[in-house]
Amino acid sequence: MKNLLFSKQRKGFAINIIGLLLGISASIMILLFVKYEASYDTYHANFSDIYRIRYISHKNGEIDMNSVLASPPMGNAIMSTFPEVKDFTRIFTQHDCIFEVEQKKFEVKDVAYVDNSIFTIFTIPLIIGDAQSCLEEPNSIALSESVATTFFGKENPTGKMIKLNNEHIFQVTGIYKDIPSSSHFSFKILMSYNTPHWLKIQHENTWDMLFTRTYLLIDKNSNIPELEKKGTKLFNDHKPGSYAESEWEMQLQPLREIHLKSDYQGEIEQGGNGKMNNVLTVAAILILIIAWLNYINLSSALSLDMAKEVGVRKVFGFPRSWFVRQFLTESLVTNLIALTLSIISVLLIKPYFSRLLEINLSFKYCDSGFVLLLLFIFILGSFLSGSYPAFILSSFNPIQTLKGKVGISTGRTGVREILLGLQFGISAILIFITLVIYFQSDLMLTKDLGVDIKNTVVIKGGNLDTSDSLSVNKMEGFKSALLNLPEIKNVTSSNSLPANTYYIDDIHSDRQQEIDKSSFSIAFVDYDYFKTFGIEPIEGRVFSKDFPSDKNAVVVTKSGAHKLGFNNPEDIINHKVNRQYGAKNMSVVGIINDIQLYKWQAIPIPYIFYLVPTENKYIAIKLNREYSSETVDKIRNVWNEFFGNELFRYFNLEESYKNIYVNEVRSRKLLAFFSLLAIFVACIGLWGLTRFTITHRRKEIGLRKIVGAKVFEIICLINKEFLTLVFIACLVAIPVAWYLSSKWLENYATKITLSWWMAIIPLLVISFITVFIISYDTIRTAMTDLVKAIKED
Repeated sequence: MKNLLFSKQRKGFAINIIGLLLGISASIMILLFVKYEASYDTYHANFSDIYRIRYISHKNGEIDMNSVLASPPMGNAIMSTFPEVKDFTRIFTQHDCIFEVEQKKFEVKDVAYVDNSIFTIFTIPLIIGDAQSCLEEPNSIALSESVATTFFGKENPTGKMIKLNNEHIFQVTGIYKDIPSSSHFSFKILMSYNTPHWLKIQHENTWDMLFTRTYLLIDKNSNIPELEKKGTKLFNDHKPGSYAESEWEMQLQPLREIHLKSDYQGEIEQGGNGKMNNVLTVAAILILIIAWLNYINLSSALSLDMAKEVGVRKVFGFPRSWFVRQFLTESLVTNLIALTLSIISVLLIKPYFSRLLEINLSFKYCDSGFVLLLLFIFILGSFLSGSYPAFILSSFNPIQTLKGKVGISTGRTGVREILLGLQFGISAILIFITLVIYFQSDLMLTKDLGVDIKNTVVIKGGNLDTSDSLSVNKMEGFKSALLNLPEIKNVTSSNSLPANTYYIDDIHSDRQQEIDKSSFSIAFVDYDYFKTFGIEPIEGRVFSKDFPSDKNAVVVTKSGAHKLGFNNPEDIINHKVNRQYGAKNMSVVGIINDIQLYKWQAIPIPYIFYLVPTENKYIAIKLNREYSSETVDKIRNVWNEFFGNELFRYFNLEESYKNIYVNEVRSRKLLAFFSLLAIFVACIGLWGLTRFTITHRRKEIGLRKIVGAKVFEIICLINKEFLTLVFIACLVAIPVAWYLSSKWLENYATKITLSWWMAIIPLLVISFITVFIISYDTIRTAMTDLVKAIKED
């Protein structure tokens, strides 16, 4: 241990501590995030036995649907048929909810109708109420603790009445603890599925309507693949004749895989990215390796300064094993100090990163396995970073060391060059991957969506009544008043928006049989929808008041025309289409380009638009200028003038779209920051090694100056050696980074193209840093008095 405190060793020890501290801290912080993402839904006591039903529909050799929505009767049928299924629960999400409590109105976004068994399958602790019967009765409702406080303050709300959307009246029968953030659903209010809502009344026993997310509690000893086969047969036995041409497959998705490995149609919330989690895990390992390589490189270099001491001890009979133990112990102490300081550092900076990433990073998500991982990092790091310098010193010939013939040219520099090359290569990989992730995330946020969603304010109008002509005229008056504002360009109302279409139905054309139908996203829009969102027809026209017959017309997307049997989309104009559960013989008047808003859209979702001017679930307002709170205030004033008794609920459409990719943006921030930190760690090691190298070449530098060499020539000479190493390292690393990035990009339907300049940037960045560090130290050394260095033996 005293070697660490030698005057010659103190700088090296400090550099080693700083490098290990930063490397280990960065790795722990990344692994905390990775662990948080992987911990989703694992807080449920039965998490390993809970599965979600997922349907895959194949038609004509292609996947027609890949959805987590199930038929309402499927859960009960599968539980009553197969004894390995112990229980089930259904979740039917309710959107656009306005609750009225004691003449006060509140909007709550995360609401669902559920079976009472949700409390026994999932771990949702009830503060008030009985888990066996809380939501058994129709029109019963359970509130989360936070919502109960918002609605009723500190008062016990049991038995209180709540009205939903001026339609249903519920009685409070339970209060449950807020669902943790590490859950793939975060419902604030749960309502009894037995309540006579429209799905319960119309489709309770309908097998061909996929509406509910259905979860199964399965015996842990069950054969899941076999149960999937039996479930597939059960559904196909009940499917209607209209699905005869489709092959349906039921899969059971483990609960713990939903957040990171699920991105299908019908997801409750936007999930994480399992591939990105893997990238971050690799990044954490690479950063740790860089820190260890720093230690090995610098320690082995510094060990040469101790050669004479080693020689003296060997002459006095110290065995080789003593030196190995000595330096492994020093490595152990150094790594222990670095690990301790790293844990303290992580605890201090964790709150700032939690705010940056907008999540709650915590060690509480870390089990005993995480503690063992830290222990493994400590032991492995101590051994790897200490063994090489230990074995170097223990192998020195005592006679040569006493004569001073052991130095920088003892043949060990080749190994140090390989280690330094590894640092350069790993840094190049991190820089390249960070660039790819940055530009891919940027593409997803700025790509041409097929619609113009910029500067668009959306008002939620689903709580407005348009059942009579008076209400319809009132809505038209509201739109006209908005258009009188100079800030407003266009106004449209519809039942859905490009970023959130909830309505799906099966469509077939007059060229097809009913069995050839395909699944479409359905949108009910008014005359101004396409103009407001900047959508131009590529064939035919869009809806117009000049054509009264448009009430029996539709507009389809390009991919929709293909689905309806037209290889040349323009040929569909004037053909008829039919909805399975809606209008028949509707004439196609126009085709628009596909609308792609989701990363999982490997194949564009076909859309079909119907003219329904009275729809007002969403009122989209296109602005003439940048989105601002002042403009929103003017819109609110007009709203209050016409609908003052209703809540004014709005959002920025562009921001809501960006929320789809919040996980990509979050991971990009994390990877970018720690990649820069990894480069900084590598720079610390490079600086330390450069200082050592130049110090040991002071005599050479002095002699070169005496024979007339200029400082610039000496700088070029030393830089040439290091830059050759940088070039070779990047030559090996970039193809690896290119391959890994290509595999990662396969997850996206819309993706960037890898370009040659992306390979140049890591080389330029590392070269610039290397030249700067080496040039600085070389100039500093060359400008000093080198007479003593020349006289050294």
